[in-house]
This record gives sequence, structure tokens and C-alpha cells, in this order.
Amino acid sequence: MKRYRIANKRSKNKSVATLLYDEDKQEFKIEIPKEQDERKLPMLLRASVSKGEYVMNPKFSLLWVRNRLVPSERQNIGQFLKSYGLNNYREDLILEKTEGRSIQDDFVVIREQ
Repeated sequence: MKRYRIANKRSKNKSVATLLYDEDKQEFKIEIPKEQDERKLPMLLRASVSKGEYVMNPKFSLLWVRNRLVPSERQNIGQFLKSYGLNNYREDLILEKTEGRSIQDDFVVIREQ
């Protein structure tokens, strides 16, 4: 099981949630602490908490991850993968290489050891 911190880089990489990746099932899951201020969460996570859901199922967790990555069908995806030393498209590895950075917000995804 891989474990990542979802952190706000504007707040000195303060963790707001945990992203888990089950390598056997190839599934992501996001866990949000119940005490987390929902105003400090990325938009999709905020929507989950506003419904009282603090564990996002694999479907919505993958949606959140994919919104942070270069799409697999992007033109020149092979060149992109090669630049990161990857042979094929794997969300978990791309997430690690790019830290899940997005121009839409200030959150990053940092792998824990």
C-alpha cells in the first residue's frame, strides 16, 4: 500500500488529507480527517465532506487523481512518459513524478515512506 499526503503548498505543505494506493487492486482511496476544515480542502474533497463523507470511494478518488495528471490520450504522451523515465501510463507513478501539481490550486501530493 502506497501512502501519500495531500498538502497545501501555500501553507508550508500542511497535510489536509491522505491518499492511499492499493497496488494489488490498483485502486486509490482518499481519507479526510473529520477535524479538517472543509474550506481548506481541494474542491472535490470539499464536496465529499459537505455530504458527511470522509472516505472517498475508489471511483471518486481516481477522478480526483486523474484531474491532476496529464491525460493518457494526450498527444505526444509517449514523449511525456519518456521524459519522466516511464515506459507506460500509470497514475501512481505519474503522480509521484509530478507531485500531482495542478495550475488550478495550491495542492500537491507527496509520497510518504
